Amino acid sequence: MFVALREWAKTKGATTVWLATETDNEQAKGFYTALGLAPTTVAYFEKK
Repeated sequence: MFVALREWAKTKGATTVWLATETDNEQAKGFYTALGLAPTTVAYFEKK
């Protein structure tokens, strides 16, 4: 499904796609890496 979504996004002019997961979710990180995605650092701010 992700590959199809990425291809659809390209047809709409997208040049970047991203997904997010928790830093300790090794299974998701492995899956996303297998899709060809590379990890980056993101700053997340929240006020409760």
